[in-house]
Amino acid sequence: MNKSMIAILVILIISVWGTIFYQNSSVERVADKRGAIEILEQINIGESTIVLYDSGDYIKGEEFVLGALGWGVKTISQATNDRNDETVFRPDNLSHINNDDIGFYYGYVNSNKVDYIRFKTGDLDIKYKVNSYHWYIPDFSDKKDGSFNAEQFSIILKDGTEIYYPFEELQ
Repeated sequence: MNKSMIAILVILIISVWGTIFYQNSSVERVADKRGAIEILEQINIGESTIVLYDSGDYIKGEEFVLGALGWGVKTISQATNDRNDETVFRPDNLSHINNDDIGFYYGYVNSNKVDYIRFKTGDLDIKYKVNSYHWYIPDFSDKKDGSFNAEQFSIILKDGTEIYYPFEELQ
């Protein structure tokens, strides 16, 4: 192969790489290609970014990592988005995503009827004040799979009533 052929090949490889990298150059671009209507949260953790976005039917949680070809998705989860429904809260509205360091519970909530999302583990009691149709709280437990006991997770309605997972009183 002569020098001009090698030069053309190098230019071609760099052009292809540049095009692919540009298309994946930001978390927003990749999330957009994956169906994001609105990015709700971006949580930077070490080498990765957890992105929560509204895709219409679901609130999706995805872990993004930066690689040689730009941003890519490593982990995926989703919670049902009942935003266009009168649902207060149900198990399908809750999901969990984690990277190697920490996890997050997240999902949909009817902000007109729910005041707080509550998660208890050991000595830790997290109460998230609901101010939108989506929410997230960190998972500081040792379990990386998002599992919990029913008495650890609850919602507190605007009238002060606390309802525990699996929220049978609301079905």
